[in-house]
Amino acid sequence: MVFFKQHYSKLAFALILTVAAHSAMAKSQLIRKYNTTDLNNYSFVEAKVQAYTTVGSDEVDSPYVLKENLLQKINKTFTEKGLIERFQQKFHGVNVYGAQVTRENNEVNGKLEESIGKDIPVNEIAQYQNQGLMTNAAQQVFSNIQNESYKVKLIVYPLKGKDIEKYTLAYYIQVTGDNSQPTAIVDCKNLKIYKEWNNIKNYGTRGVGGNERTGQYFYGENNNPLLDVTYTTPNSFFMDNGKIRVVDLNHTNGVASNGYEVMGPSFSWEGNYDNVVDYVNGSFNVRNDAYAFAEEIIKMYNAWLKIPCLQDSNGKARKLIMRVHYSELQKKDGEFVYNHNYCNAFWNGLSMTFGDGDGIKWHPFVVLDIAGHEVSHGFTQSHSDLEYHDESGAMNEAFSDIAGAAVCEYVRTSNPDYYLALYPTLKGEVNWSRALTAKCDGVPSRYIDQPALNGRSADCYRQVDGGKISYKDVVDAAKAFSPEESRQQSYIVHMASGIYNRAFYLLAQKWGVENAFRAFALANVKYWTSQENFDSAASGVYNAAIDLKYNAGDVIECFRQVGVYAY
Repeated sequence: MVFFKQHYSKLAFALILTVAAHSAMAKSQLIRKYNTTDLNNYSFVEAKVQAYTTVGSDEVDSPYVLKENLLQKINKTFTEKGLIERFQQKFHGVNVYGAQVTRENNEVNGKLEESIGKDIPVNEIAQYQNQGLMTNAAQQVFSNIQNESYKVKLIVYPLKGKDIEKYTLAYYIQVTGDNSQPTAIVDCKNLKIYKEWNNIKNYGTRGVGGNERTGQYFYGENNNPLLDVTYTTPNSFFMDNGKIRVVDLNHTNGVASNGYEVMGPSFSWEGNYDNVVDYVNGSFNVRNDAYAFAEEIIKMYNAWLKIPCLQDSNGKARKLIMRVHYSELQKKDGEFVYNHNYCNAFWNGLSMTFGDGDGIKWHPFVVLDIAGHEVSHGFTQSHSDLEYHDESGAMNEAFSDIAGAAVCEYVRTSNPDYYLALYPTLKGEVNWSRALTAKCDGVPSRYIDQPALNGRSADCYRQVDGGKISYKDVVDAAKAFSPEESRQQSYIVHMASGIYNRAFYLLAQKWGVENAFRAFALANVKYWTSQENFDSAASGVYNAAIDLKYNAGDVIECFRQVGVYAY
C-alpha cells in the first residue's frame, strides 16, 4: 500500500509582501484582478516539490510555512502571453480547502480565507497530524480500505451555511480503486462526514476506423489523417510517438497484480504497414480511433490555447495515455468475473480509459467528443481542479462537454472531410451533442445547445423564462434517483452540467466556438478554484473575456439567460 504526501525542499525564493491592506476582507474573499500590493501580510513562496511516501499533511523545511498567511506555489502554466502561477493558501503548513490564487505578472485572482486563527488553535495541528489518527479515520470512513491504495491529508475546512461560518480541521480522504475514487472530507474529532463523492470523472500508418453508426472509414485515405506511430524495424510498429500512447487492456480492468494502474506497454504489431481490423460491439478498430483522436485533441489545445491539454506542475506537456478494451471486475455468484461490456469511459487522474459498450445500446466509447471530454477532465485537474460534486462538479463535467464540442469544431474547420467521416449524419454542421455516434440508436446522451431535450438535464440555475429544468429540479431528482449521496452526486454533476453547457452555446453563437472556448479555458486556468459556484465561476469567464479583449457584456447576458449572475 502506498500513501502520498508532498515534501518541499529548501525554498528557491520567498517574496514577502508587507504593504498596505486592500480593505477589510470578509472571511471568504473572492479575488478578482487584485494587484499583489493589495494583499497584506501574505507570503508568496516558490519551492521545489517532490513525492514522499507517508501519511499526513504537507511537510516543508522552511520557516515561512509556519506563517498564518502563506501562499505556496503549486504549479505554473506558460500561455501565449506569459506565465500564470498558481498558489495554495496554507495555515501554519496546512492546506486551506478551496483557497487558491493565480498570479500573472502582478495581477492576482482566486479566493482566500481570512481570520482562520480565531477558530483553530495552532496546537491542534500537530495533534491531528498523528499518523495513527489519520489511518483510523480512513478505515472508519471506508470499511473496505484494506485492499486499496489511499491518501489522507489534514486540511482547514470552511464550514459555511445558513447559521454557521467558521473553520475547522478536517481530513481529506481519497481511496483509489479499480474504476472508482471515493473521496470524503470528515471532521478530525468526531469523523462527521462533511462531503462525500466519487472523484472519477465519468462519462503515419493506415488503418480502419469508425463504427456501425458512422460507417467504416480508413486513416490515410480521403483526407483522413495517417496514424503517426513509431517505426522500429521493417516489421515492427508501436502506438507511441512521445505524445500519445495507446494501451490495449485486453478486456481486463487495467490493474496489475501489485495494485498499480497498467500504463503500458503501448500497443504494437508486426508485419503489415496497415493496422489490422479489431471489430468489437460495432466498432472496427478502437485502438486506431483512440490514437487519432488523441492527436486531434493535442492539436486543438495547442492551436487554440497554446497550452498543453495535459501538463505537469511545471507546465510541461504530459503524454496522453489512451486505454482501450477495458472490462470491469464484478462479483457474481461469489466469484470475481470481468464484465466485457462496460458502458462508459473515464479519466482516473492518470489516463483515459474506454469501455467497449454492449453492442445493444452502446458501441465502444472511443468517439471524438467523448475522447475530448475525458482528456479535458485532466486539463481541469491540472488547473482549477473543480471538485466533482455539487455546482463545482457540474462545471467540471460541463467544461469537459464543452471541450468535446471544441475538438469537434477544430476538426470540422481544419479537416471537413475527416469530420464528415466521423459525424456523417450532421452533414458538416456543428456537433452540439454528446455521444451521438457512440449510441447504437444515434440518440445523444446529452445536448449542449438544448440540455433539457433529454428530459433530465438542467438548462437554468435559477428559474428563467423559457427554462425547463432548474438546478433545484436536478437536486430533487437526484434524491429520488437514489438514497446514496455518492450516487446523488453523480446524477447532479452530469445533469446540472447543462447549465454551463447552455451558456457556452449561447456565447458561441455570438463569438464562435473557438473564442468561447478560449474564454472558458482561460477562466479554468486563471480564475477558477476548486470550490467555485455557478455565479463566481461565471465572473471568472467574464474576467477572462476582458483579458482576451472580447465583449464581456456578452458573458453577462448569456449567463443571465440561464439564471446565473456573472457578478
